[in-house]
Amino acid sequence: MKTEKNSVSKIHPASAFYSDIPKDDFLYAVLIRSPIASGSIREIKHEALPEGYALFTAKDIPGEKTIRTFDTEFPVLAWDKVSYKGEPIGILTGADFYGLHKIAAELNIVSTQTLNKTGEKKAALSENILAERRYEYGNFNTVWKNAKIKADKTYELNLRFPSNSETDGVFCSIQGKTLHIHTASRWATHLYQNICAVLNKDKNSIQLHKTLFSTAKTNAPWHNTVLSTQCALASLLTQKPVLLSLTRQEQLLYIEHPLPVKIRHKTAINADGIITGAAVSVSVDAGAFNPFISPLLDRLAITSLNVYKPENFIVEAKAYRSCNPPGAASMQWADYHGFYAMESQIQDLARVSELNSADIRLKNIFPAKKTEKNFPFRIDTEPVRNVMENVLQKSDFYRKFASYKLNGFKAENSFSTVPLRGIGFSCGYEGSGFLGAKINSLRQSLEISMGKDANAVIYANPSSETVSNIWKNIAAEALEIPVKSVLIDNGISQAEDSELPETLMNNISVMTRLLKKCCTALQKLRFRQPLPLRVKRSLTPGKKNSWSQEDFKGTPFYTTSWAAAAAEVEVNPKTYTYTVRNIWIGIDGGKILYDSKAECAVHQSIRRLFSCSEEFQSNPMPSVFIDFIPSTDEPKQIGELVFNVLPAAIGNAVCQALQKKIETFPVTPQAIYSCIKETEKENVDAHTAEHKS
Repeated sequence: MKTEKNSVSKIHPASAFYSDIPKDDFLYAVLIRSPIASGSIREIKHEALPEGYALFTAKDIPGEKTIRTFDTEFPVLAWDKVSYKGEPIGILTGADFYGLHKIAAELNIVSTQTLNKTGEKKAALSENILAERRYEYGNFNTVWKNAKIKADKTYELNLRFPSNSETDGVFCSIQGKTLHIHTASRWATHLYQNICAVLNKDKNSIQLHKTLFSTAKTNAPWHNTVLSTQCALASLLTQKPVLLSLTRQEQLLYIEHPLPVKIRHKTAINADGIITGAAVSVSVDAGAFNPFISPLLDRLAITSLNVYKPENFIVEAKAYRSCNPPGAASMQWADYHGFYAMESQIQDLARVSELNSADIRLKNIFPAKKTEKNFPFRIDTEPVRNVMENVLQKSDFYRKFASYKLNGFKAENSFSTVPLRGIGFSCGYEGSGFLGAKINSLRQSLEISMGKDANAVIYANPSSETVSNIWKNIAAEALEIPVKSVLIDNGISQAEDSELPETLMNNISVMTRLLKKCCTALQKLRFRQPLPLRVKRSLTPGKKNSWSQEDFKGTPFYTTSWAAAAAEVEVNPKTYTYTVRNIWIGIDGGKILYDSKAECAVHQSIRRLFSCSEEFQSNPMPSVFIDFIPSTDEPKQIGELVFNVLPAAIGNAVCQALQKKIETFPVTPQAIYSCIKETEKENVDAHTAEHKS
């Protein structure tokens, strides 16, 4: 296919993935990684590299030695300063894949390790704080001191999604004076800028070919640039095609590495269930460096209270530098942790106050007008009422909550009721188009064209096949043409001009709205002007009118979709495992264009969540009941809602069954065992005290 230089070209479907590209006479490449977490590399030695094999380090880089991502810099290949164990320090090339790994294992790496003291005191030093955010209102300390009903817990959510898809990688080749890069890049601008700087090459001599993604999600758009630069360096120095593909272990350790988060909640409520004071302390291990940590932490600070509006509150969030790999999280990653911790804390407040958790939620989502006025974030919470009422009714939550609560209190010991049952509830939202980022992530545009043959082409990057089909149907209906006459070209887009990765520019609700505007404009033009025609529509909403980053107040998201979930579980006290019996989910995602496809997407998210905890559960998948609340609003994103609400619902159900608090998810047999043994000890102590009396 003929393409212009510097364009992001499409790959023929027969060569969809980067690993499908290599043909004959190419070299494999493997990354040599640092054996130390902190220090410097002195030398990498091998007795005698076989002919055809080569080792390249930082000294072989012809241009810049670092990758620049916003205001963050990190080395292409570390040498004088190593920041974490496993950091790339060299790249080894050769024709034999297995021989290459054998040689890599034989390398003698001489290094000088510096003493790296760990602990909270060092983490608290200002030079180790990568980002922080604090906001408050009222006098929490006084309220906490005088409160009679309160809870102080620390929560951790540990979601690791297993993947069997193609690992991250790159194939580079040189044809004439042009360096061709085949990779699944989602940040073309970033890739071009850094490769040009590192290789001392002009942009006109580099051609990016975007290959297909093996998974719809990616949490490391800048990691791909690093791999591409390393592979391009090897190809330039060897003057041969080079394939660099991460192993599954490398993918898990360095690409899909989650950022550890701890969230401490200190919450006080009165006898009516009103939250009188809340203090939230968020701690994030950001790794050695993290270009996106500031907006991620801000988003986490916002979602840590969900939509509850305490009368007095303090929220403090900090991200610390460490000697761990620099995990790169998606923007929605922050929501998972914030909602899980807050919804789990509500459950514990219900336990200590002996109130219903659903009533506590409703009272604090819709508080008195004074509290509403003083809360810093303006989010329309009215839709959550309908979502909650739907799930509460469909799951028969009130009756089951009361029944399981009484059943637990009657038990003389943990084996009196087999199985132990519980029901949990959770609610939350998905915020699209975060306005708190330094760069406006809503500066989006979309184009559509129609040729003389009346075929329409949408120039965009749909996040999934489902979204692609939805857009085709919208265009076909608006332009009055068959669906088969609508094509999507994700190779020609604004990707090269975007200062943000496509993962942040892919707001489904915004892009769908732009698509409708384009179709309306094109439909009007096609009867007035001859084909071919091409139209473009853009959206650049003003942040200042709705959000103040300096004051950290206002409307933080462009759109919000809502969800509530209830989960019913059985806990087996003999095997220390649990079974999720039923799940109910209610969603307000605006106008749902295709119910069946939306429901399928929700089911896929549930299966993905269960894959994180399948080793601790007795059943692979429960019965799932999904309801979409009717709405006339524009379609909104719903892809992350399951991860925002379901972990807490399941965890809360297990907690009610055990009448104890578990602060981590997935719920492990060790956690259940500890709760059961604690219950048994309490029962023994109670019987002993009764006997003595």
